[in-house]
Amino acid sequence: MVQVNRMLHISNPLLTLAITPNGTTLTLEDRRRNVVWTLDPQTSGYKTEPLGDWQTDPEFTPFGPGTVDQPAPDTLRINTPVPGGAIERTFRLLPDGVEAQTVIRSAAVLRVAHPGHFIPDHSRLELLIPINQGLILRNFGDAFLRRDAKTMLAMSGCLTERGGLLITQETPKDCWFIWQKRDVGIRAFHEVIPGAVEGWYPRVARIYVTDPSITAIAKRHRLRLIERGHFMAWPEKIARKPILKKLFGSLIAFIGYNRGRSTDYVASARRLKSAGFDSVLYYPVRFMATDLNFLMGGDQPIDLSQAEINALQACGGLVSPWAWTYETRDTGTDACRHTFRTDAQNAFISHWQIDENIWYKTCTPYQSEFARSQFAGPMSAMDWVHYDVNSVRGGEACFNAAHALHNRAPLSARDDDPFVGELLGPEVNGNRIVSSEGFNEYLTRFYDIGSNKYLPTWGAKQPFLVVPLTDLVFHDSTLHNSWELHTYNAIPCFGKLTTDSRLQMGAGLPEKKAALDALYGVPPLVFPFGRQYGWADIATCKTFSFEISLDDAEVQRALTAALPIARLHHRIGQLELIAFEALRDDYTVQATTFADGTRVVANISESPQEVPDHGLLPPNSWKVDSAS
Repeated sequence: MVQVNRMLHISNPLLTLAITPNGTTLTLEDRRRNVVWTLDPQTSGYKTEPLGDWQTDPEFTPFGPGTVDQPAPDTLRINTPVPGGAIERTFRLLPDGVEAQTVIRSAAVLRVAHPGHFIPDHSRLELLIPINQGLILRNFGDAFLRRDAKTMLAMSGCLTERGGLLITQETPKDCWFIWQKRDVGIRAFHEVIPGAVEGWYPRVARIYVTDPSITAIAKRHRLRLIERGHFMAWPEKIARKPILKKLFGSLIAFIGYNRGRSTDYVASARRLKSAGFDSVLYYPVRFMATDLNFLMGGDQPIDLSQAEINALQACGGLVSPWAWTYETRDTGTDACRHTFRTDAQNAFISHWQIDENIWYKTCTPYQSEFARSQFAGPMSAMDWVHYDVNSVRGGEACFNAAHALHNRAPLSARDDDPFVGELLGPEVNGNRIVSSEGFNEYLTRFYDIGSNKYLPTWGAKQPFLVVPLTDLVFHDSTLHNSWELHTYNAIPCFGKLTTDSRLQMGAGLPEKKAALDALYGVPPLVFPFGRQYGWADIATCKTFSFEISLDDAEVQRALTAALPIARLHHRIGQLELIAFEALRDDYTVQATTFADGTRVVANISESPQEVPDHGLLPPNSWKVDSAS
């Protein structure tokens, strides 16, 4: 360790890590790309207040003066006093980055930035945000703050003209992701909290320097997952579950939670086959739930007969139940309530309501026990299975002392993660394709399809730009679909759902969604026929129901857009997505390249756009540029 200009330094050929002697300032110099990253003191600190509303939540208390020592030649350690104790932060040089470990020794501290946001030494900064399929955040627009308990990937990224920075969370449980724009500019970082069961435990993150592109940051994160053994490519998955070969080139067809009153499921499926959809993933055809004595919009849950299921399979269909295992309707019986997850006060945790019916969270190992019994009985004919919110919600604490399946002891969120992996994996589901709401990088080794995507965004001063981050990491491993009711065809409910005035999700806009799915190399999602409930009044959980017909004009428009997307996916669905480009600064025209050389160019805007070597590309259109 050397001291230069009052900074303590350690270096390798690529990096220099420097810390002031009192530990209040930390910089990381990328010597190859000539970028110096400084840990932002406003987002590097701690809070002693419980989580509150973002508008009134206080700023972090910056880490004050402490001591710095060097426990190893490649390591610097900062020990900072805080109320009730101290926080120790250790930084170890890696060949292309730094490993950061945070140890909190204070019961008074309730939240800690880990490690915080990094600011480059030159002006331009964009942030790579792991929400839905991925976003670029730019410094335009009004102030905002978002705090997300679950992100699709346990990482974030920073981009400048000269270099990139990737921060991975190696211990991602009990963690919030904060992204914001305030007077000081845009910021993105992780904040850790004590575990509900175990309290504070050591947290580890890694900070990698990269080339200045979305692709470079995504590929370094992919490499880190491979290094940790947290990545499984399609060939290995297919060897484990041969049915996955039928996934590529399929239409994903949501057919509603409710039993249709006028829908002829078999005749409609045969018509889809005749229209060119040789393989269709239908869901749900039944409900896999412990109790079915409830109505949705006045209808019973869908429950196709075995003859109907056989007919759907005979014309190229793969059938799935709605696996509603995450929560259970309280029937008042001891057997039902025994499986409920409880909080630290041993209270059941309510989570969902339809009309007067209330569902409570179910402990994960008991979900697996139930799923196994279903696949051995009424769900034995299922080709695939869609679990409700297990991916996006899974990995939660349970304090139910009666649960023998977790040794009648409190189950931490970290210890619940392997149970969620088991529930979604082949141990429970056998040779079935597995889907679940949300996209969860930890679970990609176990399941095959995740969901939730934003509609495309573009514009010179648009602060949020949608990019294929998850597919740059996982395209040759796990499929990223849309939420089941955000189908190509518009429907009477679940239209545009706005999370921000500039970030939208919803049903409809088939040509735009097709252009996006062509870029990402994923299959189309259509609601071709069936019945579904919607919210008459979401505040009071009152419902109505509606029916979709294959003859609806919106369905036919959606299927026209979907067929070439399914055929493209058959060709490139198993390949790595190796590059993403914005061909215009406003992101109206984008391109992706796959491992076989296939290059897709798309105009996702509402106006024709000039594209080099292609001329004028119509609005919401796409084309294959080249292939090997």
